[in-house]
Formats: sequence, C-alpha cells, structure tokens
Amino acid sequence: MNYYIRIKPAKRETAGFKAPEDVNKICDSMGMKPIDFPKFPNEYSKLRKRLWLYTVVPMNWLKVLFRAKKDDVVFFQHPMYANRLITPMVNFIRKLKKCRFVALIHDLESLRKGIGGVVGYKQDREEYSDSVMLDSFDKIICHNPSMRAYMLEHGFSEEKLLTLGIFDYLCDDNGRKPELAQQPYVAVAGNLAPTKSGYVYDMDVSDICLNLYGIHFDPQAFQDKQNVSYKGAFHPDALPGSLEGSFGLVWDGPVSSTCAGNTGEYLKYNNPHKTSLYLASNLPVIIWSQAALAPLITENGLGIAVDSLDQIADAVGKLSPEDYEKMAENVHAMGKKLRGGHFFRTAAQQAINDLKR
Repeated sequence: MNYYIRIKPAKRETAGFKAPEDVNKICDSMGMKPIDFPKFPNEYSKLRKRLWLYTVVPMNWLKVLFRAKKDDVVFFQHPMYANRLITPMVNFIRKLKKCRFVALIHDLESLRKGIGGVVGYKQDREEYSDSVMLDSFDKIICHNPSMRAYMLEHGFSEEKLLTLGIFDYLCDDNGRKPELAQQPYVAVAGNLAPTKSGYVYDMDVSDICLNLYGIHFDPQAFQDKQNVSYKGAFHPDALPGSLEGSFGLVWDGPVSSTCAGNTGEYLKYNNPHKTSLYLASNLPVIIWSQAALAPLITENGLGIAVDSLDQIADAVGKLSPEDYEKMAENVHAMGKKLRGGHFFRTAAQQAINDLKR
C-alpha cells in the first residue's frame, strides 16, 4: 500500500491551495491512502504555536509510523511546517519500517526568498528546509530541468531527482474557444497586489487589452487606461470557464521590461501554476523568454516567448490565423492532459517503480 500526507487548507478565492488539492485527488485516483495532518494554526500566539509544533507534530508522524509497512511509499508535499522535526521523523520511520518517502516540490523558498507582502522569508529556516530536510527523502520530484540542475549544483544526488514537467490543473470545464483578435486580448490571473504583480501596473496597454482576474486589484492605477478590464476574483475551479482572451500571460516582478526581483528571477527555475491554468483553459501562453517553462511552451507550439511585455503586440501580429489555429490545437491537447492529472501521475508512478525495483 502507498500513502500520501494530506493537509486540508482553508478555502479562499486564490490558487494557493489548488495545486496541493489536485495532487491529493491524483493520489486518490492512483489508489493511495491519505494520512491526514491538521493545517498549521497561524492564528495562535507565538508560544502556542511552539507548543503545538512539539506536541501535535510528533503525533502526526506517529500515524505514518503505525500505518506504513515494509516497501510502502509515502508521498509528501513540500514545503510544510515543522521542518526541523520532519528530518528525524522521516529517517527514524524509514529505518524502523523499511518504507520509502517521496517529496513533491511546490516551492523552494530558499530560492524564491519570499513574496513582498504575501509570503514571508526566514533564511535559516528555508535553507534548512530546502537542503537538509528535503535531502532526507528517497525521491524528490522537482519542477523542470532548470530546477533539477539547480538542485544538483547544491549537492543533491542525481538518482534522487525526478522532474514533473508542468503542474496539472484538474477541472471539469475546459474553457472557451480562444480567438485571435486584431488587438490582442491578454488574460492575467493571480494576486494583483502592486507588491506582487507590479508589472501589471507598469505595462503599456496602448496596443493590447488586459483582462485581469484575482485579488488585491488596485483600480486607481488604471483610471487613465481604457484597455484594462477587471473581471473579479474567482474560485480556482471556476476560473477555466471564466477566462477571456487570446492568450494568458506568465510574468512576474515589478516591471514590464523584464522579469526582475526575487519573484521574477524565480521564473528561471519554477513552474508557475498559472501556466497550467491558462493551458487547462485552452488559452495559448505568453511567457518570459528566460523562464524555465519557456522551452516547453515554444517547442510544443503552446504560445510565444518575449523578452519584454512591450513586444507582445509585435509578436502576436506576426502570427497568421493558421498559426494561431495550430497553436490552439496544441493547447487543447495539452489542456486535456493537465485536466486529467497526467504529469504528476506519471512522475509519481516513476518514483514508485524506481523505489520498488
């Protein structure tokens, strides 16, 4: 029997919980059994949090100890709370029960270094979590070849590392049929706070139209811009049927000229979940040319890559209706895989097969 650790998150109109919940569903579909852990009590005082960590967390891992048997595989989604307690727990359970552990990376905070106003960053904690703790697992599913190369450079063994390719996006609604308009309509989904998505407020929209979806939108910044439409915030499962546009934009950082800052630089290594959202919604993608996912997008005809957002209108203008139709066909095929959980299922099965040889 194989297991996965499941944490039930709070429901919000953001995509933060979407990827972990999709992984849970795929694990269920593969016949794995959940081992439930409670969510971290962020509302507690500092003292209560510490007491909770040293009492509740060991009890959580005792569930793994009692249920896992020889040759079982336990899946874990990284990052999680109590990093310094996880390492000895994993090592102890593996030694005693002869089972194996697999970690799927959602984010490497030591590489991203937080998000201003959204995700905090503590250097010692994140570096331990992404090095010592993560290295205690038998297999690690990282995002893509760029992240894999980064981890090899930082001491991880080659035989531990597998690549996901791209995150899945489970949903029933496969979106609308995209159309190539004379003036490109570009969808942007995510946290629209100026501290997170400054590029949105920095863009020149004279030659394109923006459809914005997400929380923390600042309407004052667009009072003088006619080509911007704020569509509201949606539950992640409802987004694929709500996105309107010819393309979905994958960008990050404070400026439109390049992907800059810690979140912009992070695109060189990670798989942004919004890429999966757009493709699952049948939208071709516009992505930064230096992003880790840019080769997947361009080599598979799923969209276009640009150095700067000022290049969007020219790049789209070079596409013929036939070019766009072919791109839409490629995106439809990829979207079907993402909506069905193809990529994590494939990586998880490979990890299981490798560990049970």
